[in-house]
Amino acid sequence: DKAARDLENARAQADFVIVFAHWGEEGEFSPNDYQRGWAEFFAAQNVDAVIGGHPHVVQRADWLEGTNQFGEAQRTLCVYSLGNFLSGQRQNGRDGGVIFQLALKEDEGRIAVDSFSFVSTWVWRTGTERAGYTYSVLPVSRYRETPLKDMTQRDRTAMLECDRRNRQTLASGSAIVEELSE
Repeated sequence: DKAARDLENARAQADFVIVFAHWGEEGEFSPNDYQRGWAEFFAAQNVDAVIGGHPHVVQRADWLEGTNQFGEAQRTLCVYSLGNFLSGQRQNGRDGGVIFQLALKEDEGRIAVDSFSFVSTWVWRTGTERAGYTYSVLPVSRYRETPLKDMTQRDRTAMLECDRRNRQTLASGSAIVEELSE
């Protein structure tokens, strides 16, 4: 299988292997069988982390069990979807996403995940269709308590709902993901 050979080659050249997978069904908040199957395949191939995109919404983060190049048990971190970073899509869940931070450590000559965290984001759209829109990516934690002065109550409600959904979705997986503090 070409994918298995490519991953074996990557492992031979790298201390830490991350796969970025373009997968999943648009608008679905849970990974599908195709995503879960490939994620398990990646874990079995000794991939250290899998980060996904395409559904345009945030999906959960899981730890997957696998085996490293030394034949030892290894956990693979899988974030099925980061959602949208910058997008004009305004449908349910598509108006934001997460920035994911992965910190690594060296442990007995091997590189492993030390910690991981996220920043919940929301895309604020200002302007009008006629005059044109401006899109700004907001780190929600900065504006939860004190919104921007020009933000409408409708926008504030949408931002907080996006944030709630992002955090709730990430929390539904087996990997406990902490929010990055500023």
